[in-house]
Amino acid sequence: NYAYMMTPLPLHTDMPYYEYKAGINILHCYVQSQSPGGSNLMTDGFYIAEKLRKEFPKLFEILVKTPVDWYDIGKDGGMSFHNIWRAPTIW
Repeated sequence: NYAYMMTPLPLHTDMPYYEYKAGINILHCYVQSQSPGGSNLMTDGFYIAEKLRKEFPKLFEILVKTPVDWYDIGKDGGMSFHNIWRAPTIW
């Protein structure tokens, strides 16, 4: 899970292992860190999907029709979790 790594987050999809996902994630900071950094990297996934559909329709179809096993397994706060969801990358 990228959230617990001490490296910059690459572009990614949040929580693809849940059947129901948040439509929008809003992040906020309670206390400003004194450490350097704080820059954000974001992209518009809907724009990218539409561009793929228009410019690379065969590749888009693969992403729309091929099921992928998404999972998150681990422990947090003394509790174990094992989340699995099967869905195409774009759906």
